[in-house]
Amino acid sequence: MSETPANPVPVHDDLKWKKVLVAIAAILFFATMVSIGFIEMWRLKPREKSALAYTPADSASCVECHQRLTPGIVSDWMLSRHSEKGVGCMSCHQAESNEPDAYEHYGSVVATVVSPSDCNKCHAQIGHEFQISHHSKAAQFIGSLDNFLGEFIEGRQAAVSGCMQCHGSAVSVTKVFADNTEFTQDTGQLLERTKTALSQAGAQGLEAKVRELTSGAAGLGQRLLAAKALPSDKAVLQVMNAQDYASDTQREDNAKRIFYGLLLAKGQELARADLKQAGAEGKLAKKVKFDSDGWPNTGIGRINPDLSNGSCTACHSRHKFQVSMAREPESCGKCHLGPDHPQYEVYNESKHGIAFRANRERMNLEAHPWVVGKDYNVAPTCATCHMGASRGQPSTHDVGKRISWTLRPAISEKLEHWEAKRSAMQEVCSTCHAKQQVDNFYRQYDGVVTLYNEKFAKPGRDIINALARTGAITPSPAQMAVPGVAEAVKMLGEKGLNPNPFDDEVEWTWYLLWHHEGRRARHGASMMAPDYTQWHGMFEVAHRFYFELVPQTRKLLEERVHEGRITEAQRAEVLKVIDGVLARTDHAWLKGLSPDQKREQMKFYKDRYNQ
Repeated sequence: MSETPANPVPVHDDLKWKKVLVAIAAILFFATMVSIGFIEMWRLKPREKSALAYTPADSASCVECHQRLTPGIVSDWMLSRHSEKGVGCMSCHQAESNEPDAYEHYGSVVATVVSPSDCNKCHAQIGHEFQISHHSKAAQFIGSLDNFLGEFIEGRQAAVSGCMQCHGSAVSVTKVFADNTEFTQDTGQLLERTKTALSQAGAQGLEAKVRELTSGAAGLGQRLLAAKALPSDKAVLQVMNAQDYASDTQREDNAKRIFYGLLLAKGQELARADLKQAGAEGKLAKKVKFDSDGWPNTGIGRINPDLSNGSCTACHSRHKFQVSMAREPESCGKCHLGPDHPQYEVYNESKHGIAFRANRERMNLEAHPWVVGKDYNVAPTCATCHMGASRGQPSTHDVGKRISWTLRPAISEKLEHWEAKRSAMQEVCSTCHAKQQVDNFYRQYDGVVTLYNEKFAKPGRDIINALARTGAITPSPAQMAVPGVAEAVKMLGEKGLNPNPFDDEVEWTWYLLWHHEGRRARHGASMMAPDYTQWHGMFEVAHRFYFELVPQTRKLLEERVHEGRITEAQRAEVLKVIDGVLARTDHAWLKGLSPDQKREQMKFYKDRYNQ
């Protein structure tokens, strides 16, 4: 018979207390989750009741009124960092009466367009980086083949709603005064007059501005004022010497900064003179009207009424101005996509794009600072590689600072200081990739660009230039420097034919080869998108070259001889160029496969596909 323990263990009581503890833990966990949920709901909800707590006194009436009229604007602003920091409506929209788009608005003087000059009051370094970048000059594509297509072949409104929405427009504005008189500033025309003035008289009359802009370089101001012409930042650079700033790069950056400052100052001087001549100086407009060809527009290189270049809202959409939005690939994809520059599609195809989509929630896109390798690691975006901070360099708004090739023109070239730019990009790559992988990627990339250049682009250019030199096509303005073309243009002019880059089929073929397929191949290689490099790129380049460009050229030559426009000797001259191109080793495939090559290919298909 077993003995009963003297002190039995209370098994049921022990289990009961464990259940109680588990229940308490579950309740605490649930309460924590509910609290987090309410915190997130509050964070994401427009802070209507607390808006005035963040609103400066000079903007309180703006917020109160626009909550009724345009609540979306106010809601966005309430969710912005601007509202948290007390940056209100008047911080950005306040203006002086003589500004081109200033008008009286319920007792205040405001301007509708917030330009980079306004943003630079708080974001000076970012503004400088943007102004020396290629982005800020995006509207300067007048005279390009792209602009000719949009403005003339397609039609003006196609360019207004298409090209200019990415590149930027010139925002012209009309002031309407209380007496119903009007004054119109043609901003594009003002910009050209300003450039002409600097080209003809340099910085004369801008002595105070020159001293301000050159305060960090002794003697530079006097040299600039002595210069008879300053048509560009390159002219400013020529005035500099080795003692001005610490390096070539710093001199180039400061030359751009100084010229831009002179451009704005001279433009403002001319604008004030225009107002005075019209009897409108000092008069305050009751309203303004914008030319619909130029506004609304958020093109990255927009020419604003104050002549500043750019639109910060191209990437940081108003009125939230979210840094996270600018870091999203979709922001870049507004403009960098399509058949001629498919960077967005290329990125999406790449492993980088795939990793981003799989890990978007781990990208920490709202972080400040946002350093790859520290604040996030899972994937890069466009902003990571071209603008973002890394372990070895700060962020920048000069988007070309890490680009070594230019992939835009018919024939790619290495950019000035390309070695330093490539080194900067490779430092970003090194966050995730070993040196050999980075080095070998660049060898692959360089190989594709060089292949495109040497096998197709340069030969294609030589054929088109030969056609222009003989007068078989009406040359484009870009071909005027080609030896012999000026004489051909004179000959064609006597026949009533003017230069025209798109009036012959072969010219369209050449344009599509380099501007569409050639760019796709190069961009595909630059960001590791194999399908864009191959099937959307080099395959289509090859087909366009062999089965359109060359046959169309031969056919056109026969037609031009028959018309009497060119001679048999001129025809033979162009055919000699074609024959010389196709005789090269990299075009030897046209002669067919050798017996050994045939056997090798037959064996491949039999072994691989049982064919």
